[in-house]
Amino acid sequence: MPASFSGNDAWSELWSDADLFLYGRASSLPADWLERAQRLWREQGPPPGFDPKTMFSRRNLYPMALAMCLAAIWPSEPVAAADGAATAQSFRERVERRPLDWKARHNLAVALAGLDRLDEAAAHAGIAWVQHPSAEATRILWTRLAREAGFPQGAENNIPLPSGWWSRFVGAASPPQWQWMLVIAGTVAGVGAILLLLVVYAHAGRRWNAAGSAVLAVGAICAATCWASLRTYGALSNSEAVVVWQSATLRPLPVETPPEAGTVVLGAGSAARADGEFLGWRRLRLSHGRSGWVRKESLIWAWR
Repeated sequence: MPASFSGNDAWSELWSDADLFLYGRASSLPADWLERAQRLWREQGPPPGFDPKTMFSRRNLYPMALAMCLAAIWPSEPVAAADGAATAQSFRERVERRPLDWKARHNLAVALAGLDRLDEAAAHAGIAWVQHPSAEATRILWTRLAREAGFPQGAENNIPLPSGWWSRFVGAASPPQWQWMLVIAGTVAGVGAILLLLVVYAHAGRRWNAAGSAVLAVGAICAATCWASLRTYGALSNSEAVVVWQSATLRPLPVETPPEAGTVVLGAGSAARADGEFLGWRRLRLSHGRSGWVRKESLIWAWR
């Protein structure tokens, strides 16, 4: 700035002209600006360098003092908590509007984890992974939050964890994708069976026998693989799947009976198919056929 050249009016004037051109209203430098700069360079050498003592001048200390005062009085923790809650609510509303938006669900899980609501965060992270298991971010977040929330690993009726080679293989596609591949594989197997029938009834030559057998075998193997993959996802392969995000008692009737009257206690992370509802209750059907009623506040829909 021009004031930095105290005691050297020639350099200060040159600097002022340059400031007016760069940041002010002047449309061009004075016609003799370059000539004056060259003359000063020849007569006095380069312009004076930066003087460290100017950092402690009054005009430079004012902004620093103002910044320190704002930092001292700014309420950091409450604002951060409020921002986290607002962020979580924003992503929750987006998930309610678009339940298949796995990115919004993944971000909701991150926001809830920041608020130490690990059970709910892990449930949403697990659903986000099921909806888009090929994304590395969903796999990492679901694995971490399942461990931090204490979700049982490998338990029946629970969201699978991509820990072994088979789980990683299954995680290459989501349940809807495996269902489409099952339909395609079944169609391929059907084509192979039709070729074999044509050969048997002499509507095609014997040379089609090997082709029909190969097509049938490939289709059957692929269909069996798709079926086994869907079985790994369990209830989450159903469009009416729900996840229990907090421990809940499976009650025989949709009423607040004592906990000991319940047939099963569902741990956090359990998955089931909801096939009925009654006044805030949902009837769940587990993979082994047992059914019961749970309050809807303990459940998160996986697909809707």
